[in-house]
Amino acid sequence: TSRHQLFLARYASDGRLLSSLSLANSPQFRFMSMIEGPDGDLYIYGSYSTQVQFLEANDFFRISNGETFGGSFIARISKAGELRWAISLGSVTVAGGISIGPDGTIYVAGSFEEEGDFDPGTEEVIFTPDFGSSDLYLAAYSAEGNYLWSKERSIEFGGFSSYVATDEQDAVYWVY
Repeated sequence: TSRHQLFLARYASDGRLLSSLSLANSPQFRFMSMIEGPDGDLYIYGSYSTQVQFLEANDFFRISNGETFGGSFIARISKAGELRWAISLGSVTVAGGISIGPDGTIYVAGSFEEEGDFDPGTEEVIFTPDFGSSDLYLAAYSAEGNYLWSKERSIEFGGFSSYVATDEQDAVYWVY
């Protein structure tokens, strides 16, 4: 089975490589976006099939949504390149955009094709597409990766949502 790897490289402004490390591997995944939080940590948002493994303290931390079709993930990486946490979102989700509010709240947008649970904790927040195609989601998580809230938007002919932004007043803008 071929594996795809996700590397994080840090460069100086003059182009010198400062550090490089392997963050994750998966049979197939798609890195969508990365953003720096107010604390300087990096937040990576992407999609995977079946599972994704993150390198953590010379060991692997594996996330999966329990499905064969994969889902989306958010991972928080410290300035030193250490995995702080990683969570899986929903079932058959496709990652879109990510934004961080001034208070550190993480906002993600994307699409989903089957019923999925958007709360990675012990509670369930289930969304089901209305028209048998893909619907859109906007979800909020704390800086620690805990579920806060989510919204679903049904699109009759399917769609993809990849834009989310915040402003200084912590308003959230979602383009779909």
